[in-house]
Amino acid sequence: MTLEELRATTIYKKNAVLNDTVIDTYKAISGDKEGFNIYFYKQEQLDYSSHEEFKFYTHKLERINKSIEEFKSLSIDKKLSKGIKNLTDKTEALFRNKELKAYDLKAYRRKVSQIQNSMCNTKILDIINGLKIEINDLNINLPKIPTPVVTHKFYVSKKSNKPVGQILTEDLPVELKRAPIMNGYVLPLEVYKKKCVVWTGHKPAPLMGSGFQELWEQRDNKWQCIDSSGTWVS
Repeated sequence: MTLEELRATTIYKKNAVLNDTVIDTYKAISGDKEGFNIYFYKQEQLDYSSHEEFKFYTHKLERINKSIEEFKSLSIDKKLSKGIKNLTDKTEALFRNKELKAYDLKAYRRKVSQIQNSMCNTKILDIINGLKIEINDLNINLPKIPTPVVTHKFYVSKKSNKPVGQILTEDLPVELKRAPIMNGYVLPLEVYKKKCVVWTGHKPAPLMGSGFQELWEQRDNKWQCIDSSGTWVS
């Protein structure tokens, strides 16, 4: 199936501007001589505003802020500035010694360890680790989102090689449990409030490539990627 044939389908036309923008943004994928895949997925749209755990988010933020204030009270910038100065002084002194012996190296190692403990003492690390847990708690307690379902799959090449009806029914529907390792795009069947999630993957050669999950929004009547994170690499 060619891209022009796909563009003529009802499924593609439903969000043609978005689909064209994504494809045009990543021309290395659509320009691959071996062709590329396009999946269309459906995401169940639920209202999560009454999620019970959201009642506790104000408290969670207060706890995070308390940890940040505790961290700031340690005057960490002064500790770090003093630490790098001491490390520089000890290292330069080591290099000025024209005849280094085992004692000199042991003494240097000991000083470096002492400075390290001063710069990154247990209290600092405990606060940072606790802060990471508290911030991650905001993500952990979000409501569970239903897994997207791929409903249509197309293989697009330079020439037409398969009837449309055959392509639409191959092993579908199937849950999109992870980003597919492929050269192609995963596009939404429906767009909600001018926002959607898109997956892309590029495989320029066997065992080479990378994939991304992207958040797209329509702003000023133009679709644009506002955030992107890696999903696979090979």
